[in-house]
Amino acid sequence: MLLSGAVMSGSVMAKDKKTQTVPEATPVVEEEEPAVSQECLVNLSLFNESVRNKQYADAIEPWVAVYSECPNANKVLYTRGRTLVLWQIEQAKKAGNSQEVDRLRSLLMEMFDKRIKYFGDDPKQPAAYVLGLKALDYVSLYPEDTIKTTAYNWMRQSIDERQAESDIDVLDTYLRISLNMFKADSEKAENYINDYLMIGNLLAQVIEANAESADSTAFYVKQNHDTFFALSGVATREILDKTYESVVDKNLNNVDELERVMKLYSRTRNTESEVYFKAATAAHKIRPSVESAHALAAMNYNRNENQQAIRYFEEAIKMSDNNSDKADFELTIGVIYNKLGNNVNSREHLRRSLSYNPNQCEPYLIIASMYAASKPYDDPVLNKTVYWAAVDQLIRARNASASCASKVNSRIAQYSKNFPNADEIFFRQEFTEGGSFTVGGWIGETTTCRSK
Repeated sequence: MLLSGAVMSGSVMAKDKKTQTVPEATPVVEEEEPAVSQECLVNLSLFNESVRNKQYADAIEPWVAVYSECPNANKVLYTRGRTLVLWQIEQAKKAGNSQEVDRLRSLLMEMFDKRIKYFGDDPKQPAAYVLGLKALDYVSLYPEDTIKTTAYNWMRQSIDERQAESDIDVLDTYLRISLNMFKADSEKAENYINDYLMIGNLLAQVIEANAESADSTAFYVKQNHDTFFALSGVATREILDKTYESVVDKNLNNVDELERVMKLYSRTRNTESEVYFKAATAAHKIRPSVESAHALAAMNYNRNENQQAIRYFEEAIKMSDNNSDKADFELTIGVIYNKLGNNVNSREHLRRSLSYNPNQCEPYLIIASMYAASKPYDDPVLNKTVYWAAVDQLIRARNASASCASKVNSRIAQYSKNFPNADEIFFRQEFTEGGSFTVGGWIGETTTCRSK
């Protein structure tokens, strides 16, 4: 006892020397869930049966009893309870009772919160799903809230958790609200752009996952929002530059952010922007990519820095694993060499473009144009043979894609007028009507002799 007292005394003395004492931890008392009484179960059954039979008036009293006393009784209290309350709201609207409408819609919002509290861990309809549903009902029930920022925030929480599993209605409505927020305040441009890109990506995932399904809802929603975005006015170079110039300046060492900005400019076809060029230049130094190389190539091309443009296009081709992109890059290199008057290199890259994508017209049209403009001989009659080779290219263009048939047929008619005439073919030993002939000079193409 003496030893014990000494210890206690020493403890008190030590405590007195301290300027502060550590308070004892307050025990956490978990709130107990209400007990589900037999009476609640009876009322729950009465309510459930009435709603199932659409006898909504009969369902009100037992539902109120269960909701008040046993809110944790069963999830059906909220799933079918929502149906009941929505019905009551419609009745109140018809009666012109605005106070009752206000009471009931507040009750509905409260119901969602209680559902999350008691059944938020439901694997099929978790808290994030319920929050999205709550936001949708808020949008339809609170027309006086013109912007719907409250619902927007709830939907964002729901989408952040559920991602591509989010209901299409939630993704659709969220992006519509974001657009309205931008229309009401142009300073929300970056927010809307980011939302558009995020939701577009999620919708694309849904579309891909349901590629073999008959459900095309996500496709049409995405198509609609692509149109809304294009018409919103947010995708102009002026707005993008105003929004993203500071973003790029602050992230010159953040390649992920730079690439995100680049993709946005590329998607909205604003690739002539100096902000885009700055982002591409910085990103290419850190982590060269097809996107950054293409951006630098395009910017140099627009500035008539042709050799630099060719260098970056060739970099993009080496890094790309997409034949369609490679075809486009090779085509542009061919155009640049054509502009520089280098027919041999131009044709080489145009042919490479066709090797990546044979179903295109433009390379054939350019080659045909170069052939038609050539004069490989001193003899004016022999120079007419270039039109045979040019028409051969035009026929290949028409065979490659019917989309250019009208343009091709017009040029064939034009070039055919410059063929040698029948007498010129008859009196030249080099020619035989219907026979083969190899056009000289840089062209070097074997073609068929034809008179006009």
